[in-house]
Amino acid sequence: MAKSKKKFDKNSKTEEEEIPSKVLKKAEERKGDFDEITKELKSTFSLPKYGLKNRTMNVMARIDAKTSKIIDALVALELAPSRSSAAAFLITDAIRKDKDKYEKILESYETIKQAKKRAQYSFYKSLQEELESENERTENED
Repeated sequence: MAKSKKKFDKNSKTEEEEIPSKVLKKAEERKGDFDEITKELKSTFSLPKYGLKNRTMNVMARIDAKTSKIIDALVALELAPSRSSAAAFLITDAIRKDKDKYEKILESYETIKQAKKRAQYSFYKSLQEELESENERTENED
């Protein structure tokens, strides 16, 4: 089988050269969209509810590569001041979007927490009563 050879034209771009130019052209077309998104995200990060002043808790999490790229993009585009801020924003935004679901989870958590406290109290009280009863028996035996 004979391989078909393409004629070399020094004015034509290779596929590798065409891809970046296509991406740049597309980016220029979408610049208005990006500017709008940038403006919206920057204004969101400046809100007290999402800003650094409202954050006091530290959390460490393992994330997948795609999430890491998104966080890095937010920082590289100066939409977030740091990876930590970008991650905090994404978490807060996800919870805000499903607020009702997370409020139900919190209600269930509080109910379970109270039940756990009652169970622990009951357990420790019965242990204490058992120990007191045992102490009384040993005192009476002496």
